Amino acid sequence: AKGKAQEAKGAAEQKGKEVKDKAQEKGQELKGKAEGAADAAKGKAQELKGKAEGAVDSAKGKAQEAKGAAEQKGKELKNKAEGAVDQAKGKAQEAKGAAEQKGAELKGKAQGAVDAVKDKAQEVKEKVQEKGAELKDKAQGAVDQAKGKAQEAKGKAQEAKGAAEQKGAELKGKADEAVEAAKGKAQ
Repeated sequence: AKGKAQEAKGAAEQKGKEVKDKAQEKGQELKGKAEGAADAAKGKAQELKGKAEGAVDSAKGKAQEAKGAAEQKGKELKNKAEGAVDQAKGKAQEAKGAAEQKGAELKGKAQGAVDAVKDKAQEVKEKVQEKGAELKDKAQGAVDQAKGKAQEAKGKAQEAKGAAEQKGAELKGKADEAVEAAKGKAQ
């Protein structure tokens, strides 16, 4: 029995050693696999990191490009705007010049019209004065003529009065004579 027990113990130890060895082997294998997986993961991570950095750089480059393009466009627009402003200024200056010229022309025309009106007024004034003088002369002539006729009429009236007085004196004389004659007859 002791020998069997010894045997069984030896068999058990043997079995235990085998299991232990197998376990160690398995552990080694798993460890190896785990390390392989870890290395693969590291490699993948490195690759992804590289890709990410590449993407960041690419994005940076694109952003830089976009910034450059935007600045260029900004400059172009600024130049265009300045050009448009200068052009507008030029046109405004032109329009001002044209307006000033037109103003001067209109002023000249207006002055011409004013002068023409003044000349016409002067002409009309002179004609009126001439006409007035003519009418005054005619009126004076008519007055003088009327005075002459009145004088003439007065002269004739004077004459008539003289003749009437004479006639009266004559008639009175005759009447006196007749009265004297009648008196003489009556005596």
